[in-house]
Amino acid sequence: INKGATTTWETWFYSNNTYSHNHPALGSIGEWFIRSLLGISFDPESIAFSDITLAPSMLSTVSWAKGYHISSRGKIESSWKFDDDRRGYCLEISIPVNSKASVYLPLLDGDMKVFESGLPVELVPGVIRGSRNLRFDVFSVGSGNYKFCVKV
Repeated sequence: INKGATTTWETWFYSNNTYSHNHPALGSIGEWFIRSLLGISFDPESIAFSDITLAPSMLSTVSWAKGYHISSRGKIESSWKFDDDRRGYCLEISIPVNSKASVYLPLLDGDMKVFESGLPVELVPGVIRGSRNLRFDVFSVGSGNYKFCVKV
């Protein structure tokens, strides 16, 4: 701002002739936080976030993440935190009204147990176990608030 910036520049360094001052090369970090770290995205075939995907990237160097995206249907929230021993984590999500979500829970090494709001996930009405691949255990949910906890 002190140098007249009205956009995010190509570089953090000021230059009067070398670097572009009119495109956000460093401005996509916010999207990375939402789409990758929090895992909030949408099915491109859906209309206006009617089908949400929540697939957080739980990095070994990050112990927690929390944030939201305001969609045309309402606020989509994602918050995750590793247990202190890193042998488990909890993912809290909020899905707006008239939306549904596919929730991708990252797999842990060992015999993994999944709970939603303290109950074994198999006993929770409206939480449907889907597929499992090498990286995720997938569940389908409707609108509402959920707290998934994964323990080994």
